[in-house]
Amino acid sequence: MCKSILVILGIVLATAMSYAQEPWPAQNSEVAFHFVGANSADARSGTAWAHGETTAHSGYAPDVMLTKVDSDVTIALEPYNPPITIPPSGGDFECTVTVTINETTPLTFNVWTMATLPNGNPYGPVLGPVNVHLPGGWSASGDLSQHVPDFAPAGTYAYTAHAGMYPYQSWDSDSFGFEKLSGGGWYHQSPGASYTLTGISFPDAENGWAVSDYREIIHTTDGGDTWFPQDDQQPYPHEYNDVCFVDTQKGWVVGHGWSLGGTILHTTDGGENWTAQQSYYEYELYSVHFVNASNGWAVGGYIDYFGSNHKRVIEHTNNGGATWYGQFGESYEYPFTSVHFADADNGWAVGRPGAIFHTTNGGSNWNQQTSGTTEDLEGVFFTDAQTGWCVGAGGTVLHTTNGGGYWYPQDSGTNDYLEAVHFVDSSTGWIVGASYPPYQGVVLHTTDGGDTWNPQSVPIGEYLLYDVCLVGADHGWAAGGTLYPFSGVMLHTETGGE
Repeated sequence: MCKSILVILGIVLATAMSYAQEPWPAQNSEVAFHFVGANSADARSGTAWAHGETTAHSGYAPDVMLTKVDSDVTIALEPYNPPITIPPSGGDFECTVTVTINETTPLTFNVWTMATLPNGNPYGPVLGPVNVHLPGGWSASGDLSQHVPDFAPAGTYAYTAHAGMYPYQSWDSDSFGFEKLSGGGWYHQSPGASYTLTGISFPDAENGWAVSDYREIIHTTDGGDTWFPQDDQQPYPHEYNDVCFVDTQKGWVVGHGWSLGGTILHTTDGGENWTAQQSYYEYELYSVHFVNASNGWAVGGYIDYFGSNHKRVIEHTNNGGATWYGQFGESYEYPFTSVHFADADNGWAVGRPGAIFHTTNGGSNWNQQTSGTTEDLEGVFFTDAQTGWCVGAGGTVLHTTNGGGYWYPQDSGTNDYLEAVHFVDSSTGWIVGASYPPYQGVVLHTTDGGDTWNPQSVPIGEYLLYDVCLVGADHGWAAGGTLYPFSGVMLHTETGGE
């Protein structure tokens, strides 16, 4: 028979090189599980992360469940949303710690955490030692939040939890690694998305939105330090492919509903409320771009996996989506995958294989341009009516300086599948994609308009990147997902990826 007792688990990180004995009382008198006090060691000298502050960071973890087990002491440490990357400015990570008494008699012992610095030296204890008393055959688990300060040295750490008699005996331990970045680069944020992120949009450096390929819209108001879900308020599931905001209030999401054709959602209050707009075509929409609150375009189509009856379409609105109407529809051709307008008149749509179409009158007429490639094109971006880039399969990068009258290849230095491109001016741009295999996110960067493309350092792991967005030359985000198990991936840089 299984018994459970709910207790409160508290965490306090106290002054540097001090130890506080202030227990957090359990709700049941026979169980006292205190996480109090911390000898917070300095990552630079091995003495104190608190760095002389009167009070270091503190946290509180409620709802620890004690569960009877039938079967010494074991400890398990499980990080949230690995891999964990800490930005140069410092940050926090969370994990779950579980201790289990595999004896039939009550036991009193200590729990503490240590860190191994990038130079291999031990550091800590970071948390504890904590006095723990548990009945025989019980386990306790709770959530921990660990702060890593800005002055912690860059590199790879091991974070280890111990159970035993501090400091003489460690009966059992468990650990995981995390990385602290040095002064720049791309690092992980925690978007909390359960599925692959396919599109992102930031109208400024603080406010952003991302969408996933299964019904998720997420939003941040602090540059991605925290993300929270928004309710799409739709009665049936949708797969979302792209999102575009023209300011912090007005935005659009496109994708498709299962067996329901193209999907367009719109908000006028920053995503507090989303309403469906009527797509002109019944096909999936892959990309959306607005130049202002009124004028926007969406592209997509249909792939006939059993034949050749493919479709590619472009639709347009001049009233914020109250009405969408068709501008271009063509059969037996693969869908358009991306659209971008330099202004209300000049726009481009790209697709497969090597398709580039251009308009100079807001889409009243679309004309095909010669790309010089048969590779699938996945992304397009223009900084003005003359200067633009397309990216796609096989490491393809195309560039034009005359509005697409002539496209010429640029050497990306890779054969990876490139998904999206973004420039902040005619010289400075980024491309994201993925290598196949090994499956690894890829970020390329140029400061000379693409004459040279250089890879930027990204966190190691099996994930793909599908979209990129920059606000100025420093603040950027790249979105994608892991392969299995599925989850959203969001990378961020505050230094332009350098």
